[in-house]
Amino acid sequence: MFTDTISFDAYNEGTELQEQVESYKSKFGFYPNSVHADQIYRNQKNRKFCKDNGIRLSGPKLGRPSKSKTIIKGQKAEEYKDQGIRNIVESKFGIAKRRYGLNKIMTKLPSSSKTVIALIFMVMNLDNLIYFLALYSIVKTMIKKYLKAFIVDKLIKVIDKKRVEMSIPFLKCLIQ
Repeated sequence: MFTDTISFDAYNEGTELQEQVESYKSKFGFYPNSVHADQIYRNQKNRKFCKDNGIRLSGPKLGRPSKSKTIIKGQKAEEYKDQGIRNIVESKFGIAKRRYGLNKIMTKLPSSSKTVIALIFMVMNLDNLIYFLALYSIVKTMIKKYLKAFIVDKLIKVIDKKRVEMSIPFLKCLIQ
């Protein structure tokens, strides 16, 4: 998770979509395929920006719905998938509040609060990294064991085949 803007004043965060997408492009070198955003981000200016840059903005389309049932089914399936991705993003904030104390910040100065918030997200990212590395280690060990067993099994089959091939001339000798 990244914290790009922290503000204690009321403001319309929908005006920051273009800036956030450009920040994404500068970090990763390309625009995202889609943006899964709250409804406040789905204004005409942001829709035009996303359309001009080939980015799909999640959420219902503007205008009258199509009468074609296949198009409606496709749109509903896409919206359902988008909502699932959006739920993952929103759940991270719930996890930050419950497990990491994001809802219990007691600092008095805004700068201290911003520091605590940044530290909470840094710890969340480190926790995810540790989980990934542990999972990677387990998978790597399992693959090594499987490959080792697979290679040993193949070697035994090759050795058995060679034994049979070596014994055939010997058996022919005995038969004659």
